[in-house]
Amino acid sequence: MKKDDLELLDELVEKFPAHMNRSDVMREMILPYVHALRAAKNGEECMKHIEEGSGLSHLRQLIQDAESDAQPVYSYSI
Repeated sequence: MKKDDLELLDELVEKFPAHMNRSDVMREMILPYVHALRAAKNGEECMKHIEEGSGLSHLRQLIQDAESDAQPVYSYSI
């Protein structure tokens, strides 16, 4: 993993509960995909594992928040 990737990962880890570390966050990121693959191999509906993963929804929210924070704030006052 590159240094800038580790820095971003550490930034993500800081936004999770204090008891979670890098490995925990990475596990939250990958396990829904592992479960989806297992479901797909069993002929079951697989995308629900990716859409409903609680860790992933937290990650999605963090990404959306970062995107919002990065958007320029416009002032329309004259």
